Formats: sequence, structure tokens, C-alpha cells
Amino acid sequence: MLSIGIVMNLSPKEISDLLKQYKYIDLEAEDITTLFKLAENWNITGIQPLFVSGLLHNIYNLSIGSLPGDEVIIGMRLPSLFRSPDHAKYLDIEIKKIRYKSFHILKEKMIEKRIEKFDENLQKYKIKHYSCYGCFEDYIHLTLNSEERHQREFTKAHIQNLIDCLNGDKKKNYEFYFLDYCPHLSCYLKYAPGKDIIDKDNKVMYYGQKPIQKQSHINSESYADRTGMAFGYATDKPNIFLNFHLQYEIAQNAIMKEFSDRDSVIQRLECAISELK
Repeated sequence: MLSIGIVMNLSPKEISDLLKQYKYIDLEAEDITTLFKLAENWNITGIQPLFVSGLLHNIYNLSIGSLPGDEVIIGMRLPSLFRSPDHAKYLDIEIKKIRYKSFHILKEKMIEKRIEKFDENLQKYKIKHYSCYGCFEDYIHLTLNSEERHQREFTKAHIQNLIDCLNGDKKKNYEFYFLDYCPHLSCYLKYAPGKDIIDKDNKVMYYGQKPIQKQSHINSESYADRTGMAFGYATDKPNIFLNFHLQYEIAQNAIMKEFSDRDSVIQRLECAISELK
């Protein structure tokens, strides 16, 4: 029943209601075994919808992250992979209003497994992240003006985890760049080893968010109102994958010149941590 609820892309509350309707117990920590098995057996074929607010997005991330091959992730903000578990939980509770304790336990376990797969991939394959510099500055600005007492610590830890990855043992296989434009349509590409870019073994997840006008990038009522709820698709369609491969080539040409090498990126990230102290 849990697998059916996730495959139907139900919210945590809807899954909980479904379980109760059929006299099953609510979500619990032991359900993580089911989720891991679901991610392991998941095969992305055709075009499959996703919403970032539920467990299904984590299934997709783990499914694609478990496949061998190089990865490219292009997005608005710093990679969520480097958020602490407490930070992710805070966003789910305060921004997405998800208050099921078991959901947060399950999601934390899924994130831990995704990080494990990320580290394994870095031993053999290259992973590249591209993020909007304007969104990064906005992130720092919003944190500095936040009344939430934990927000600065969350943001500093987020940035520090990224720095640690750039400085870590596997740094030769990990790259991070700032872009001079905002890719409102974010994407996560997995390149199957030994295959060309029109092979069905390649996978891509892409999702969009509410567009933001440049002049309102900083002066905004709230982070949630600006970004909206993310939604998108996962697919193995070669023509769609090729389109996002072209977006990857555009991103390479849009790397900010002042942050085109590892040392300059790290220096800017360290400056941001200093600003937050």
C-alpha cells in the first residue's frame, strides 16, 4: 500500500490517510526498507511526473544516483544534497508544512543513502554542479534578514559542506560553478558510461518553478512565495535528454569568469560564511 501511494505521487498526508482507510498503521521508520527496495527496482522509462514535495522525488534521486556514470546538475540554488538533516527537516516543516514525524525519519534515511551513493560515484565518475549566482546572493541576503534563530547556522553548514566536498579526497572528480543566469528549469542528467547521448540508458530529471523577474530577485516577500512549488518529469527519452545536454553546454559557456576555478569559488563561499557570522 505504501508503494502504491508513492507511485501515485501522493503527499505524505494522503499516504497516511490511505493507510488508515485500509486499517494499516501509519508511516513508521521501518518502512525505509520498502522505500530502498522501491528505489532499487525503479526503472525510469517513458515520461514520469514528479513533485518535489513528496517522497517520490527522493525515490527518483536515489534511483538515478545509484546508476553508474557521470552526473550534471544545473539549478537555481546550492545543491540540496549538502543541507544538514536538521536543515532539510526545517524546510519541510516550516515551508512545506509537512509535520509527520515518520516522514522526516524516512526522508532523512533516503538522504543519507543518496549521499552514500554520491560518494561512491565520485570514486569513479565526474559530478558537476552549476548554480545561479544571483540566487546564491539572494540566499545569503535572506538568511541575514531572517528572524529564524537557526537559519544562519543552517546556511553556514550548507555552504561548509559544499566547501568540504570541493576540498575533499575526491575533489578531482567534483566541480562546482556559479552561472551568470538563472536556470528556472533545473535538471539532473545521468550519463550512462560507454553510451552516446541518444542512448536510452541515459536518464534526466527536470523541474521548473515560478519564474522570478530580475528586479524582484532580492526584494521579495518570502523565499517560498518567490520559488513556488517545484514540479517536473523524469525520462529516458533521447530527444529530451539531448535538449538538456545542450542546456549543459550553454551552462558551461555561462560560468562567471571571476569564479571559473576551484580556488575562487571556495574563496567566495568562505566569504559568505564570514558574512553570516
